[in-house]
Amino acid sequence: MSLLKASMREQETAATVQDMEVRWMELESRRQLFEQVIIRELYRYSIYLMILLLQFSDLVVFFQTGFVRKTWAFFPPPHCFLE
Repeated sequence: MSLLKASMREQETAATVQDMEVRWMELESRRQLFEQVIIRELYRYSIYLMILLLQFSDLVVFFQTGFVRKTWAFFPPPHCFLE
Protein backbone atom coordinates (compact mmCIF):
# COMPACT_ATOMS: atom_id res chain seq x y z
CA MET A 1 0.00 0.00 0.00
CA SER A 2 2.80 2.45 0.83
CA LEU A 3 4.45 1.64 -2.48
CA LEU A 4 1.25 2.64 -4.27
CA LYS A 5 1.06 5.90 -2.28
CA ALA A 6 4.71 6.67 -3.05
CA SER A 7 4.09 6.07 -6.74
CA MET A 8 1.03 8.34 -6.69
CA ARG A 9 3.03 11.05 -4.90
CA GLU A 10 5.78 10.79 -7.50
CA GLN A 11 3.21 11.13 -10.30
CA GLU A 12 1.61 14.14 -8.57
CA THR A 13 5.04 15.71 -8.07
CA ALA A 14 5.95 15.11 -11.71
CA ALA A 15 2.63 16.61 -12.85
CA THR A 16 3.17 19.65 -10.60
CA VAL A 17 6.70 20.14 -11.91
CA GLN A 18 5.49 19.88 -15.48
CA ASP A 19 2.70 22.38 -14.78
CA MET A 20 5.21 24.79 -13.24
CA GLU A 21 7.50 24.44 -16.27
CA VAL A 22 4.61 25.23 -18.63
CA ARG A 23 3.65 28.26 -16.53
CA TRP A 24 7.27 29.41 -16.50
CA MET A 25 7.44 29.18 -20.31
CA GLU A 26 4.19 31.16 -20.59
CA LEU A 27 5.53 33.85 -18.28
CA GLU A 28 8.80 34.00 -20.20
CA SER A 29 6.89 34.37 -23.46
CA ARG A 30 4.78 37.19 -22.00
CA ARG A 31 7.90 38.90 -20.67
CA GLN A 32 9.55 38.80 -24.10
CA LEU A 33 6.42 40.19 -25.76
CA PHE A 34 6.19 42.94 -23.15
CA GLU A 35 9.84 43.84 -23.73
CA GLN A 36 9.27 44.05 -27.49
CA VAL A 37 6.27 46.35 -26.99
CA ILE A 38 8.19 48.55 -24.55
CA ILE A 39 11.19 48.82 -26.88
CA ARG A 40 8.94 49.71 -29.83
CA GLU A 41 7.06 52.35 -27.83
CA LEU A 42 10.27 53.85 -26.44
CA TYR A 43 11.63 54.07 -29.97
CA ARG A 44 8.50 55.84 -31.20
CA TYR A 45 8.50 58.30 -28.34
CA SER A 46 12.22 58.98 -28.72
CA ILE A 47 11.65 59.89 -32.38
CA TYR A 48 8.76 62.13 -31.39
CA LEU A 49 10.88 63.76 -28.69
CA MET A 50 13.77 64.25 -31.11
CA ILE A 51 11.49 66.07 -33.56
CA LEU A 52 10.13 68.24 -30.76
CA LEU A 53 13.64 69.12 -29.65
CA LEU A 54 14.69 69.94 -33.21
CA GLN A 55 11.69 72.21 -33.60
CA PHE A 56 12.45 73.85 -30.27
CA SER A 57 16.02 74.47 -31.41
CA ASP A 58 14.61 76.02 -34.60
CA LEU A 59 12.48 78.34 -32.46
CA VAL A 60 15.54 79.36 -30.48
CA VAL A 61 17.44 80.02 -33.72
CA PHE A 62 14.44 81.95 -35.06
CA PHE A 63 14.25 84.19 -32.00
CA GLN A 64 17.98 84.79 -32.15
CA THR A 65 18.36 85.27 -35.92
CA GLY A 66 14.90 85.48 -37.44
CA PHE A 67 15.63 82.45 -39.65
CA VAL A 68 13.95 79.04 -39.53
CA ARG A 69 15.15 76.03 -41.50
CA LYS A 70 12.49 75.08 -44.03
CA THR A 71 13.14 71.37 -43.58
CA TRP A 72 11.31 71.38 -40.22
CA ALA A 73 8.51 73.73 -41.24
CA PHE A 74 6.07 70.81 -41.37
CA PHE A 75 5.45 68.98 -38.14
CA PRO A 76 3.28 65.85 -38.33
CA PRO A 77 0.64 65.46 -35.64
CA PRO A 78 1.57 63.21 -32.68
CA HIS A 79 -0.79 60.40 -33.68
CA CYS A 80 1.47 59.64 -36.69
CA PHE A 81 4.03 58.23 -34.27
CA LEU A 82 1.59 56.38 -32.04
CA GLU A 83 0.02 53.98 -34.53
